[in-house]
Amino acid sequence: MRPAYTNYLKYVKFAPSNWKSWDDISNWYYIKLYKPKVIITDRINNKAKELTQNCSNEIEKLFDYVQSIRYVAIELGRGGIIPNSPEKST
Repeated sequence: MRPAYTNYLKYVKFAPSNWKSWDDISNWYYIKLYKPKVIITDRINNKAKELTQNCSNEIEKLFDYVQSIRYVAIELGRGGIIPNSPEKST
């Protein structure tokens, strides 16, 4: 009763042979795709300072700000797995 493998085979985009576990995949994602995008610029640093000025709970204030950012995902090709930099998001 399972659908033909050709119905789901096209969704496998890549699978390097050196990946042996989920940790390998998450490390690859973090090092190759995520970490290079997380660059804290002066603009972002200044915004964080502005938001948390005279604030008793800095984490909660920053969390509230991030939650207020409108997010729309349009995932085309690699854009579905490659994150934007924080600077692009502000």
